[in-house]
Amino acid sequence: MGTSITTQSNEATCRTQTARRPHQRILAALLAAGLSLTGALGATSARAFADGTGTAADADTTTMYRMYNPHSSEHFYTASTTERDSLSDNGWTYEGIGWVAPTTSSTPVYRLYNPNAGIHHYTTDAHEKDVLTGKGWNDEGIGWYSANENATPVYRQYNPNSPNGQHNYTWNENEKNALLSAGWQNENIAWYAASTGSDISVDIDDYLSRNAYGTLSGDVTLVGSGTGFHAKLVMHCNQPNTDTISFGVQYDTRMDPTKPQVNHTTFLIEQATPRSAQYYYFDGSSIGITPEVGKTYHLQMTWSQDGQLRCYVNNRFLTSIGVSLSPTLIFQVEGSARLNGDHVDAQFDNLVAGNGIQGQTPDSKLGTYSNWSDHFSNFEGLTISMSKQGTAVGAGRYRTNGATSYKASLHVGGTSTSPAGVDWDNCGAIQGHPLSALAMLPANG
Repeated sequence: MGTSITTQSNEATCRTQTARRPHQRILAALLAAGLSLTGALGATSARAFADGTGTAADADTTTMYRMYNPHSSEHFYTASTTERDSLSDNGWTYEGIGWVAPTTSSTPVYRLYNPNAGIHHYTTDAHEKDVLTGKGWNDEGIGWYSANENATPVYRQYNPNSPNGQHNYTWNENEKNALLSAGWQNENIAWYAASTGSDISVDIDDYLSRNAYGTLSGDVTLVGSGTGFHAKLVMHCNQPNTDTISFGVQYDTRMDPTKPQVNHTTFLIEQATPRSAQYYYFDGSSIGITPEVGKTYHLQMTWSQDGQLRCYVNNRFLTSIGVSLSPTLIFQVEGSARLNGDHVDAQFDNLVAGNGIQGQTPDSKLGTYSNWSDHFSNFEGLTISMSKQGTAVGAGRYRTNGATSYKASLHVGGTSTSPAGVDWDNCGAIQGHPLSALAMLPANG
């Protein structure tokens, strides 16, 4: 099956979703987006100026500018330099030239605006336009024109995890493929460009976490020997009635054989609540990535204030689960060995922790503070050490507030010296601490 969920009562749960045709799903998401959306940039929305201030690349083409709203995660496209500059002055990010469009053609691209949600949609489909305007969207006319089908295709991607029907439009196949591997859905060719625009660099980790309040990622390699060992990223907070969530790679010869695994190895999410623990097992078959000892995986976990934790392996969306967390977060990395004599050798490279939402969270509460090395905890023969110091970041959600923790590397190693009868499940109750070595990085706030 590829995925299994286990609780202390050993109950298994699963979810199914009725499939829709892409056109129906797109309209449904767009219509639903009109119900509510918080975080508009003041009173300024990216509405059509229709001022004739587009910059022509030559007499027959028009430059299309690409903007990004850090509040709503909307990508917006305009030929108007006045509109571009006004939005930039009001907190939008200018990302460069999206593409170059013909000044006219037989195929217009319609631009629509949802005044309730503060988002735009673009389509060459007159029927789609009419359906949306009939539901309260504003018809902002023709935004630009599509070139003929022998020109450069502009691809459309849809984010099913976005609450507001988020789309991305790009001619860049690398950007498109990066988003598809991260769980976005391919909606094929939206229209055609006369020529390409800026080769916009895509930080896929940042893409995946733009709607998230907290994010932790790193390159994780697990090696060891014995009956069991693991390497995990961890997220929690010092608030009552909240969860501790870990995500990583685990080798366990005593794992229930019915759980998804490959050679006793699984991608594991553990959700520890104040009253119970729940485990989610994945053999990677749903994303085409097999968990293996000795192999490096880029793992990322993000938490959004919609209550969802989303997990990715090598930038591919693995799953999302509902969790109970709240600001301010504490980030951890942890390595463990199951029993006395078991050995773990876990490497965590390029660790990145992000806290807060750019443009929404006050600057004073963005990012993290201190270094990973300020919060080491070593138990039962296992030790954690700094294998590479990171760098300082001065601003934004990855701000380190003077510490050098950005893209740091840590190593957990050792052989468990836990007493007889003590393992990684009961060590906390018996010994008063986990059977692991771990490092903490507190978020700012």
